[in-house]
Amino acid sequence: MSTPVVIAVVNHKGGCAKTTTAVNLASALAVGNEEMAISGRRVLLVDLDPKGNVATTFGIDKRSLGPTMNELFKGGVDGAPVTLNECLLGPENLTEAMRAAWKLHNPERKRGPPKDIAIDNLWLLPADLDLSGVEFDLATGNRTRE
Repeated sequence: MSTPVVIAVVNHKGGCAKTTTAVNLASALAVGNEEMAISGRRVLLVDLDPKGNVATTFGIDKRSLGPTMNELFKGGVDGAPVTLNECLLGPENLTEAMRAAWKLHNPERKRGPPKDIAIDNLWLLPADLDLSGVEFDLATGNRTRE
C-alpha cells in the first residue's frame, strides 16, 4: 500500500483557478495515464471553499447535497452526529452527475455521453455556503463543538 499524499491548492485571492486546478489534478491522479505507465490512485477531493463550486464542476446541484463539510465541522445535523461516509460523494455519484450534466447540455446528441465520462477512484467531500459560518467561528475563536 502506498503512502498517502496530501496536496493543497490554496490562495486567498479569488478567481485564480483554485477549484479548476484542484478538480483537474484530482481527476488526473484518479484516472492515471496508461501511456506513461501511471496507474490511477484513490483520491479524496476535499472542498473547503464555502462557495462549494467543486460539486458544481462535476454537475451536482448544490441544493441536492446531503451533509457537507459544514456538518462535519459542526459535529452533526440537529444534534445527530454525521459521519464522513454520509458526506462523501463516491465515484458512482460523480459519474452519474457528470453524465446527467452532459445530457442536459447536449440534448441534440442522440448517442449519449461518452463512455469515458467516469472516474472510478475519486471521492468528493463537498462544501456549501454554510461553511462560511465555520470559517468565521474558527477565525474569531468561537468553538462550535467539544
